[in-house]
Amino acid sequence: MSKADVDNRSNQLNHNNDAYYQSRGYDSRDDYYDDDDCGGGGRWNDPPCPPRELTATEAFLNSHSIEVRRQHEEKLRKFPSYALSYYLTHKFPIEGYLFCDRGHGDAVVVEVCGCDSKSADHDAIVSATREWGENYPGNISKFMLTFVHENAED
Repeated sequence: MSKADVDNRSNQLNHNNDAYYQSRGYDSRDDYYDDDDCGGGGRWNDPPCPPRELTATEAFLNSHSIEVRRQHEEKLRKFPSYALSYYLTHKFPIEGYLFCDRGHGDAVVVEVCGCDSKSADHDAIVSATREWGENYPGNISKFMLTFVHENAED
């Protein structure tokens, strides 16, 4: 590759050079910026693009996702047993463990399936559960965490 070819390639990769914009179908850098009201290049000195109007589908999905999130947060507050199961599932995404919500109302009963009581995960789950219970904002009338582990020898 000749020096001219190397220089041309470097210029085409440098957004401060007209060759960069010419290789992308513009006559110069100025034509690129005139193409849009905002910079659009994603660089730190580009002016921000004004917000565009959402399509009907995007508006529906935005409002629906807000409603789904609100309902989920309400369920977490209303059903502490479900909240603990959800918390543990996301804190310990270990394949093979199943956190089952067995509680009702303000009684928290969670069954952990597939975790050996002698494992380090057991101690971590117990510790996380204790911490969750201390920070739970609502009332809890009963609190029970059980571990179910099927022994391969049985």
